[in-house]
Amino acid sequence: MVGSGPRMAVGATRRAGIGRANGPGIVAGSHARLRVRASEHASARRLDASTPAGATAASNAFGFDLYARLGHATDNVICSPLSAAIALNMASAGARGPTRAEMLTVLHVDPLHAAETHASFGGLLAALNARDGTAGLALHVADRLWGQSGLAFKPDFLAVLRDSYGAPQEAVDFARASEAARATINHWAATQTRGRIPEILVAGDLDAETGLVLTNAVYFKGTWEKPFPAWGTHLRRFTGVSGAANVPMMAEERFFAYARDGDVQIVELPYHGDLSMVVVLPKGAGDLPVVEWMLARRYASWIAALRPKKVEVWLPRWTSRSRLDLGAPLSAAGMPLAFSPAADFSAISDARLSIAKVLQEAFIDVNETGTEAAAVSASTMEMQSIEIPLPRPFHADHPFLYLIRDLKTGAVLFLGRVTGLRP
Repeated sequence: MVGSGPRMAVGATRRAGIGRANGPGIVAGSHARLRVRASEHASARRLDASTPAGATAASNAFGFDLYARLGHATDNVICSPLSAAIALNMASAGARGPTRAEMLTVLHVDPLHAAETHASFGGLLAALNARDGTAGLALHVADRLWGQSGLAFKPDFLAVLRDSYGAPQEAVDFARASEAARATINHWAATQTRGRIPEILVAGDLDAETGLVLTNAVYFKGTWEKPFPAWGTHLRRFTGVSGAANVPMMAEERFFAYARDGDVQIVELPYHGDLSMVVVLPKGAGDLPVVEWMLARRYASWIAALRPKKVEVWLPRWTSRSRLDLGAPLSAAGMPLAFSPAADFSAISDARLSIAKVLQEAFIDVNETGTEAAAVSASTMEMQSIEIPLPRPFHADHPFLYLIRDLKTGAVLFLGRVTGLRP
């Protein structure tokens, strides 16, 4: 397909609150519109995503690849692999020919099982939503399709989004009232993220050529199983890539799931409700790019190696927000056709559609506070020695990588890095 036509936007919005009773947490949002990008095609391992477990594996693999393409800049970053995967999988339901083939490859989805993939993502979303409100956990996933009023969308595409993703269609008028349409979508995003993403679409993101916007919102607010004691927080030096600063550093010494891979340390900090934060700490302030390069290859082995150990954890309080344009990384990953006038989304509409832009916004806030509850600490007693083991120091006083993962499904909800902090 050549020439101009309506533009399609794919969006996701996400928030998670961490360890604060009424405070902020993580939010991410993505939105996509038409644009042509240069590409360097990359091969990706295609996975059978015909089950929720397979959809989780594909989403994680896609997220690790995408994160690696964000570059090793000096800024703090927070993104949502699952959020982007859901939005792009929804768009792929309407792709055909080489456009579909490129998208499925980048999404790590085996085309032989592509038809079942959408139902599998639906099962994953249902499993996550079923936990909302349990054990003090707030976890909510929602999707919506925003279509140009009067534009004919194909029934099969609408059925997939409605039945698998729970994404009903809502008509808006991009052609004659793009600002009103933007306000409507932003209001939906703000509602789904409890106000943490008040504006996923900024002025200029929509115009008269926009034909379709797909949005996904995920809200997560969790409290630590055991909060960091407030009396343990002190100003300590954090040495970032662009300088050092004294920042509030939380501290706790107890048994955590811990592993070591050479000079890399991994610790898992549990939340109520079967979610956790995994913090990956390199040896030195300049070693984070090496850890980021290792992530896709070593993540599974890091998680498998975690064992209860007595650990002295230092972790800074931090808040960060990212607004990422994912179009260029996705095009370079191997799906340039979706962003070009030659895109084939003919299973969505007879109108010529292509993706203009993919944006994701994310927010994270981490502090000491959580709901204190009874906990069981496990330790192994050995008769071979009476030596009392010293706690392993895990001092996150220099750049580190972190993930928020769901323990029941294995889905990585959020992924980010801390490279520097201000006093």
